[in-house]
Amino acid sequence: MGNTKLKNEINMVIEINENDIDKEIYFLDDIDKEKSSNPYIEYKSKHDNLKEMNEKNIKLYINDIEYKYDKFFIFKKPGKYRIKIVLQDLIKNCSFMFYNCIHLISIDMSNFNSSKTTNMDRMFCGCENLIELNLTNFITKNVTTMRSIFYDCKKLTNINLTSFNTKKVNDMRCMFSGAENLQEINLSNFDTKNVTNMRQMFWFCKNLKSLDLSNFNTSKVTIIESMFSGCENLLSVNLSNFDTKNVNDMSQVFWDCKKLLNIDLTSFDTRNATDMNSMFNNCESLRTIDISHFKLKKVSDMSFMFKGCINLCCLSLPDEELKKNENINMGHMFYDCINLLKDITD
Repeated sequence: MGNTKLKNEINMVIEINENDIDKEIYFLDDIDKEKSSNPYIEYKSKHDNLKEMNEKNIKLYINDIEYKYDKFFIFKKPGKYRIKIVLQDLIKNCSFMFYNCIHLISIDMSNFNSSKTTNMDRMFCGCENLIELNLTNFITKNVTTMRSIFYDCKKLTNINLTSFNTKKVNDMRCMFSGAENLQEINLSNFDTKNVTNMRQMFWFCKNLKSLDLSNFNTSKVTIIESMFSGCENLLSVNLSNFDTKNVNDMSQVFWDCKKLLNIDLTSFDTRNATDMNSMFNNCESLRTIDISHFKLKKVSDMSFMFKGCINLCCLSLPDEELKKNENINMGHMFYDCINLLKDITD
């Protein structure tokens, strides 16, 4: 059973209001595709171990009273309810486990045994009212994908990830996307040497003020498109050790980072980059950008690259590279760069 100290249980709190009365409320999501509000969600890999769960290998408690386990429960009174689910089996696939469980306000996974889990794709995705998430003792040593694991967890202000072992993870795309109230994330223990996709990893984390990713090993990453898009209150991001030699898509990576004061791109290697569309679009506070070392041999799109950079007054471009590649789309590249244009005019 792996870690014998863990009871392999999940403790939750849900909040039921008048509109929820007589409706099906799911604790562990098992919503059919037909019922999903998002027709683009793929359900092929949906927690295959969980969907077969029944009263033989799972126990359900509501306010300490045991009930026969079912996929959903129907409540007759509004209020907050304590839910405990005890699993007899270890779960290999936890993808979509709490997908769109909008009634959950607290999840305690500190006694959940995930030692055999390999898939956490969208595990807490859509838990938009979740305010507490306890991942102490979380075992992630065998997990290969954390895609969208915290996507749209809109009310979480912090997530303690110190227990995370990410050595085998290859996909971190959209990992924190839409976690708009997240105020800080400590990722100093993250091992990213096998990650290939960081697309939209911090997309619309509106309240993040700083990010230190200096420990990230990005040597295998091929896409960072929109990685920090929508981080409108981000003041600083440490990318000092970013290895981007294999990255092909850099489009919108800093789009709408309105308060970002400085970006050190010294480590950026763009030899394989093909798309830089809107890379710094709407970075209103940036005054200087140095991309003079950028290689542009394979780049086809630099349109809207600096659009809306209204305070940009000093820009170092790779002039020789631009001359070599005449096929780059540079439409609206400096649109609304009013201070830069004034400087050029003068």
